[in-house]
Amino acid sequence: MTRASPDAGFSLIETLVALFVIALVSTAGGAMLLDTMRASSRVDASASDIRRLEVATGLLRADLAAMTSRASTGPDSYLPPRGPIGSDGARDGPVLAFVRGGWSDFTSEDSLRSDLMRIEYVREGERLLRRAYGAPDPTVRTPMAQRPIYEGISDISLRYGRGGSWSNIWETPASVSDPELPDLIEITVTFSDQRIVRQVFLAGGAAKQ
Repeated sequence: MTRASPDAGFSLIETLVALFVIALVSTAGGAMLLDTMRASSRVDASASDIRRLEVATGLLRADLAAMTSRASTGPDSYLPPRGPIGSDGARDGPVLAFVRGGWSDFTSEDSLRSDLMRIEYVREGERLLRRAYGAPDPTVRTPMAQRPIYEGISDISLRYGRGGSWSNIWETPASVSDPELPDLIEITVTFSDQRIVRQVFLAGGAAKQ
């Protein structure tokens, strides 16, 4: 009877089985690596969304808390100055327009610049923009800073609470010299990925204290 030599090596079948096992392990490892990379990308995207939401919330909270009843109008408007104005947010254009306080000029102790500034929140398609003018009564030459607050939105709606009742519109007649402010402003944003963020902010809280 012929015996296999100890130095004969692996047979073809053993080699194929080993290659098959290696292929299975490599495939499983590659799949796990891809899953890990996808999960990491989702975590990074979620963290980025959370940071943007925190920035937007901080700006809205600060602006609305510092809302004043002072009348104002935009630099390209021929309408008479009016107090705070708010829409339901259903259409493109201005959503909120008001004058806020609490903005100090740190460039000079002798500066006569007002601590008031005009704030506008404007909807443009899938974006909500914040426009901050360097004066309460801006002209076409007044410096203006604009930045997106929310992007990738499919819908946005606003409500205004006063004395326990709510309205979808906040209008201040031009003839009113000392207009009322809403107590609360509710903002609901629906993003294109169906995420819904609903927030309620105190309006004019800094001025009421």
